[in-house]
Amino acid sequence: MTKKLEGLTPEQKRKLLAKLLARKNNPPKESPLSFSQRRLWFLHQLEPDGASYNSPAAWTLEGALDVDALRNALTEVVRRHEVFRSTFPRINGEPVQRVGPVQLPLKIVDLTSLPGDNRDQEAEQRQRAEFQRPFDLARKTAFRAVLLKLTDQRHRLLLTMHHLVIDGWSRNLLNDEITRLYSGIRQNKKAELPSLPRQYSDFSRSQLQEWESSRSHPHLDYWCDHLAGDLPVLELPLDRPRPSVQTYRGSWVPVVLDKTIFQEIDDFRRREGVTLFMTLLTVYGVLLHRLTHQADLLIGSPVANRGRADLERVIGFFVNTLPLRVDCAGSPTFRQLLGRVRKMALQAYAHQDVPFEKLVEALKPDRDLSHSPVFQAMFGLQTVATTPLSLQGLKVRAENTSLDAAKVDLTLNLKVVESHLEGYLEFNTDLFDRSTVEGWFAQFRNLLRNALQYPDTPVDRLELLDGQEFERLVVTENQTRREFPRQQTVPQRFAEIVAAHPDRTAVVYGKERLRYAELDQRSTALAIHLQRLGVSRDRLVGI
Repeated sequence: MTKKLEGLTPEQKRKLLAKLLARKNNPPKESPLSFSQRRLWFLHQLEPDGASYNSPAAWTLEGALDVDALRNALTEVVRRHEVFRSTFPRINGEPVQRVGPVQLPLKIVDLTSLPGDNRDQEAEQRQRAEFQRPFDLARKTAFRAVLLKLTDQRHRLLLTMHHLVIDGWSRNLLNDEITRLYSGIRQNKKAELPSLPRQYSDFSRSQLQEWESSRSHPHLDYWCDHLAGDLPVLELPLDRPRPSVQTYRGSWVPVVLDKTIFQEIDDFRRREGVTLFMTLLTVYGVLLHRLTHQADLLIGSPVANRGRADLERVIGFFVNTLPLRVDCAGSPTFRQLLGRVRKMALQAYAHQDVPFEKLVEALKPDRDLSHSPVFQAMFGLQTVATTPLSLQGLKVRAENTSLDAAKVDLTLNLKVVESHLEGYLEFNTDLFDRSTVEGWFAQFRNLLRNALQYPDTPVDRLELLDGQEFERLVVTENQTRREFPRQQTVPQRFAEIVAAHPDRTAVVYGKERLRYAELDQRSTALAIHLQRLGVSRDRLVGI
């Protein structure tokens, strides 16, 4: 310590001493993690160098940016919300949230010295690198801000947060607070932000206390009954063999349901006395049923989990996940299935306070590392308008921040935008091709149209394909005629394919699949067995 003090000015020594005394007299505030935070913290320990649970945001800012005002606005957001200045170390073997001091969070990177043509390319590369950079949760806060300066009139703002401290609702709050604080600072006025009687740490403490008091356990009983028996594993048709350990590499396909079909959905659901969510979830369930031929389906769906008014303005990771069971047994009509989904959804939302993590603990599902527990598909619908970032005097454009990650095999996320629906289908790229997923959404749209028009048709008979798609799949892509090389025998050709593609699927029978390498091994073994029985060249063998 003495060596570190050497070379410091008296003023620097005074500031250092004051800092040490402040730390001694005001020890860090620590609190337990919420149940959902504990799950993400545990997953982070399994993949500490990964970025699957980074939650990024990026905007291009055009105009005369007041950098000091932006820095001060971000600093005030960090001051207001303890979760943004928290680390997550392990104390006595258990993770805790430790609140630290307010620090200036904005790092500025000047790219103006680069040739004009290279700046945007460099900005894109730096954005990808920043969003893929993992968090050291034990030592660093889960909130980073970087400002890339491209010209005096053009900047790009990058915010990277770990999912431990942010959810969709919180993103709207964050955008709103930055907008109001920046405007207030620019006008030399105090921004009128609502006071925060509670912090996220208060929520995590109360959640733990409520659980330990057993008040949530009747809700847990409902879920254990709802999910009794063997949990179905979704068996979507794969383009590649499933890895033995689940991967999270993913991509997404943008999707849109236009104004016309959105109005048809709205008219239909009003007549049936159901919500938009129930209608779309039912169609999604029908799609999964038709793709897998499974009647019992589990679909995860996020809920905001903000039942208390004093939590509405608090930023943090509140979202909970509900496993919704869709029962297609008996080939019900679409209207009948919609009635089943309505009843199930109302019951599920009445018991939504049970943390998903506690539900998994209680169910103790058979753990297969190749896929996520409980459910392998998700559905989300956002009906609350997104709050955009708006900075006074600037043109603000949100940038694409896809991380190419997939939490489960397949997720359909939709949101209401004015008079239509838009969103994306997120998929695991180790399992599916993009073209496959694009085809699935075309089938979803066809099922939706037919279900709205013919709701009393059994779900197994609703049309999956429109005319063009039927022609493409059944006629165009079903032209299987191939010229066989006459200079080769069938065994020679087969051996070439085995050598070139040993891991490709060669034979499918029910749920059983054989790779070319496996088929080669089995056919060789069969040939040896037949030879031992006396079968020789030109002898006929019945199969």
